[in-house]
This record gives sequence, structure tokens and C-alpha cells, in this order.
Amino acid sequence: MGERQTYPIPDKLLESIDTGILLVSNDNTIIFANDNAARIWGGPTPGLVGRKLDILFPTGTDILPCTFGENLTNVALCPSGVSGGKVCRSTTENHHHLTLLRHDGTAFSAEMSVARVEGAGQQVFVISLRDVTRDLSRREQDLQYATIVQRNACGILILDSQCRITYANAAAARFSGIGAEGMEGADFSAFLSGQQGDLVTLQAFRRRLQRCRPFELEIHSRTDTGQDIWLLATVTPLCSPYEELHEVIVVLNDITGSEQIKALQKDMMGALTSNLSFNEILGLMCRQIERIAPDVVTQIVVVDDEQRMHPVARARLPAQIAEVCADLQIGPEVGSCGTALFTGREVVTPDIEADPKWKGFWQFVIPHGLMACWSVPILLRDGRVGGSLAFYFRAKRAPGRWHRRIADACLHLCALAIEQQRSREDIARLTQYDTLTGLPNRTGRRHGIRQRAARARHENLAGPDHQPRCGSGPSITDWDARQATCCWLRWPGGYPVSFPVMICWPAAGETNSP
Repeated sequence: MGERQTYPIPDKLLESIDTGILLVSNDNTIIFANDNAARIWGGPTPGLVGRKLDILFPTGTDILPCTFGENLTNVALCPSGVSGGKVCRSTTENHHHLTLLRHDGTAFSAEMSVARVEGAGQQVFVISLRDVTRDLSRREQDLQYATIVQRNACGILILDSQCRITYANAAAARFSGIGAEGMEGADFSAFLSGQQGDLVTLQAFRRRLQRCRPFELEIHSRTDTGQDIWLLATVTPLCSPYEELHEVIVVLNDITGSEQIKALQKDMMGALTSNLSFNEILGLMCRQIERIAPDVVTQIVVVDDEQRMHPVARARLPAQIAEVCADLQIGPEVGSCGTALFTGREVVTPDIEADPKWKGFWQFVIPHGLMACWSVPILLRDGRVGGSLAFYFRAKRAPGRWHRRIADACLHLCALAIEQQRSREDIARLTQYDTLTGLPNRTGRRHGIRQRAARARHENLAGPDHQPRCGSGPSITDWDARQATCCWLRWPGGYPVSFPVMICWPAAGETNSP
């Protein structure tokens, strides 16, 4: 593209530089390009020499004559038609990232620096080019990774060989009790709650680090607000081939919810194996649920053979609401619980007042600030519906994932409690009733007499000697109660209640009959 020009820099020196080198005259003509510059451009070296510098730049960019300050080289790059005395964008640093064009028209990112060289009455501009496309892509990826790590819901720590924290993301700072400001340089033990068992945990952590193998460890920590949390630490030691510890990567997952559910299940299994009554067991469950889900008000109801529901447990639920449910016939439009019991499927009511299933019932609930309800049927092992677990909310909403986790953990425990109570009732019935005739046996009759006497005392129907009377005749102590026939009823939930009718005979020497 014309005769080769002379310039005050030896060719061998320019060719030995490991970056692309262009020499440009005052009129922006390329007068020299080394092999690295041609390789970056993607074409032959002769294809560059003699061409204007603007072949490297996207269409629409004019390359103005270079101007120099005392210690700073400026390369003015202006959109086409904007030159002519107007202010243009310029590179005011020796190294600047630009988008350039290859020989085939594809774009690439380049780092460009410019220097002025004068000699033998001639000045040229030395432009150094380096393809940084991969570097920028890698840097962008690193930035994305850093953003992901920083915004990750898991806590991420990097420890040095002495277990001091060198990096902690935002989640890790939330998990700790020292806050983001005091994280760097703090010892890993700062994540422990300060309770008695923490020493054992810390010893186990350091002992397992020495093996230079990944491991998991549960940590009891405490946030900067004083809230107790449980963390699962996934620890990856980075060691040399000689098993010398260099760094440690720790990923922290909040498992507080799982630990709370485990504690609830443990308490309920203990209650099921204790001598607590049916209502006490399910009442404990309601209190435990409301402890780990403070935005919930719970109720448990059971259904009898006549398809009527009966509240058996509640915690913060007002008694007036439970009374409305008592002995109510279930059906497809009977609130959330009645519908769940009838259909055997969960019922979500985000707005009680607007739901047609709550017509005639919402006025008992809304005044207490309960705006939504979610009822889940309790299925027994034989597939029948034994009851329902209801969550009431003080806001118009549907259940969240945390509420569903709690319900999933509690439903089978409710089913166990109901089946256990029914088994107790069956055993009690077998001990007090004749299996052939269905009438009370001797044990049942004795139990009936004791119940009748206790009821008489309770209802203040006893005589002055505090002994129950048979009519207006002598007291039972004066008569030989040789036989008693009891009429037994069953309340809707299946509990036997006796109404004994006592037939008394006079003892020896008595003539009056009751």
C-alpha cells in the first residue's frame, strides 16, 4: 500500500514486543504493524500498512489527529460528523479498553495505549494493542460469581489456616452475632451461640479440619438480634499435597425450621407415650405449632360416626369460635373444617368474609381478627377422615411453605393420637360390656354405680350424711345394693357416658322399699 516509511524505532525491537504494535503518522496512516498486531487484527501484515487507522474502529467513528499535553497522550475518538471544533470523548489514560474490528468485521475488546516518539525530525505515534476479550469475559464472570456469592441465601465464609474469617457474604453476617463490621479477622468460634455445648462443637470442627476432607457439622448460633438459630455447616478444607491447611470454605444453611419441627415431633412422640389425655396431647400440639409459627392460630376437630365435628384442641383460638363448631354437621359448604372433613381434601380460604362456604359463620370469626383459614383433613390408616387441622391467619392470605411443612409434620401425629384414643375407647368398652349381649358386665355395673354416686354428690343431691339416696328411702349404705342396671350412652366423639338406674333391695330386717 505504498513505499515503506522510515521511523526512529528499529524493526527488530518492535517485532520482539509481545503485544500488537502499530506506528501511525500524523494523518492517522498506519506505517508499521508487527506480527502480533496482524494476528490480533486477523489479517496479513501488508493489509494494515498504508491503511488509515479507522479500519480498526466501528463504522461511524472518526479518528482525529492526535494531540498531546505535557505528560499525557490523548487519542480523540468522535462519532462521525461531530468533529470540527466540538468536544469529543477521548482516552485520557495510557490504557483504555475499546471495541475494535478484526479483518473479517467481528468485534473484539482491546486494551490500547498510545505514545509519541520523535526522532530525526519525524514524529510517530506508537499504539500498543492487546486483545482482552477473554480477560474481560473472565472478569465479568468473576463479577457475576461474586454477586451470586454475596446475594446467596446461604452464608459463605472463607477462613485462613488459623480459622480466622477472611471473607463473609451478607447472609453469613446475618447469621452471626457480631454483624458485618466485625466479621473480617474474627475467629470462626464467633458463629457459636456461647452456650455450654459450643466447646464440644468447636473441638469437633478443628479435629475434623486436620483430616483435610470435606465434612458437615451442625452449629447452634445466635443472630445479632439475639435469636437462636441452627446452621448446617458444609466445610471444605483446601490443603497442600502434604495435607497442610491453607484455607477453608464454609457454606452455612439455616436449618432452624427443620430443628424446630424435629423438636415438635419429639415432644409429641413423648406425649403420645405418656399418660396425658387425648385433649391434652392435641392441645400441646396446638401450642407448639403457634410457638414456631406465631402468625397462626390453630384448632383441631374430630368427626364422629354421625358425621358431626367436635373441637378437641386449641391454643389461642377464642372459645366462642370453638363452641360454634361443636356438634356441627359436616358438609360441602360448612366453613373450611366442615368442608375438609366432608371432601377429604384441604380447603384454603384466603378471605373468610368473601367465601360462600363461610356464609352464616364468618360473623363469629371476623370480630376476633381472623381473616383467613386453611384446613387440612387428618387421614387415618384405613383411609377414613378422622379430623382436621386448621390454621387461622390474621391477614387475608394463603398458607406459606413454612406452614405446609409444619402441617405435614403434624398430620400423621394427629392421626396417631386419634387412633390411639379410639383404641383406648375400644379397650374400655371391652372391659365394661359383654361382647355377646352388648350389656354392661360386672365391671361396667360397678363403674356405673360409682359414677352415679359421684354425680349425686356433685349435683348436691345427697342427704345430710352426704350419701346419695334412692328416692326418699334409706341411703345406699342402709340398703343392700345387690344389682344395678345402667343405661349407657355414647357422646358424639365416641366417649361412653353412663346413666345408671339402681335397683336396691332392703338389707335384712328392713321393710321399707325405695
